[in-house]
Amino acid sequence: MSALHELTDLAATRAGLIPASDLAAIGWHPSTVQRLVAGGALVTVRRGVYAAASDWASASRDERYRLLVRATAMISREETVFSHASAAVMHGLGRPGAWPKVVHVLHPDATGGRRRGPTVLHRGPPDPDTLVIDGVRVTSLERTLVDMAVAAPAETSVAMLDIAVRRINDDRSSVARPDEVEELRAGLLTLLGELDPPRWARRARASIEFADPLAESVGESLSRVRIARLGFVVPELQVRFEPVLGSYAHADFYWRGIRRIGEFDGKVKYTRSRLTEGVDVAEIVYQEKLREDALRRLGEGVTRWPWAVLRNGSEFSSLLLEAGVPRAR
Repeated sequence: MSALHELTDLAATRAGLIPASDLAAIGWHPSTVQRLVAGGALVTVRRGVYAAASDWASASRDERYRLLVRATAMISREETVFSHASAAVMHGLGRPGAWPKVVHVLHPDATGGRRRGPTVLHRGPPDPDTLVIDGVRVTSLERTLVDMAVAAPAETSVAMLDIAVRRINDDRSSVARPDEVEELRAGLLTLLGELDPPRWARRARASIEFADPLAESVGESLSRVRIARLGFVVPELQVRFEPVLGSYAHADFYWRGIRRIGEFDGKVKYTRSRLTEGVDVAEIVYQEKLREDALRRLGEGVTRWPWAVLRNGSEFSSLLLEAGVPRAR
């Protein structure tokens, strides 16, 4: 069996990770491992834990950070509770920016967010509701959301909160009921009060109250935060229009007073949507054009923005002004 096949088989037994101990167990000398790393066949995820280069290359940024967290848990010599961004990625929460290059854990002796090598230690009350996900002990979803609302800017925490309130009932085909959303929101606000963070409590509360299950992507969540930050009226989400091409259409955003639709054009919409899986991207774009033309015939204006514009505050503000979006009072 070739070295690459051996690496593939080893990675499969541990869901993508290859600890040095496994390589030693099959007779691989450390010098051989280093040659494979230098040659590009192996990627060092964390000292003493590797991934096959092909697996690493095909992994998304979320998957890569999840591998880093799992690798850290794999080599930890003590019971470790991962928190903040590290718990968030294990819970399946997303974010608009890059994941950190460090892992986050709760530690009773930490002073603030103290860094120890590639690990950030957070001091705080222990979480009695920790759980294990893929071999990693993490803070509960609720504690993770509150920690991120306190520690991260709204652009990050709102994206995570939107995902959490959207999937309350674990049924991706339906939106969480208002009473379910408010129950989770109330629980998060109660937990925030119990943790009583010395800083950023007001920001955390605002992010929790702003969460909305109708936001369907990280890009939409970031758009909502930026629209509010720039001082514009926050739009309605996922408004339905009909008849459109013999059926109906949903708009990401809608300012009813000016009959203006807003659409965030992230690549995910065209390449990863459950509704478009298996359909040619060019056909999806063409159908989007027909849909937009039909909406205009109904008297609705349509404004679109890509990631590049969304990330540039002045450009995004100018775009909204040109579309006639009113300022919040």
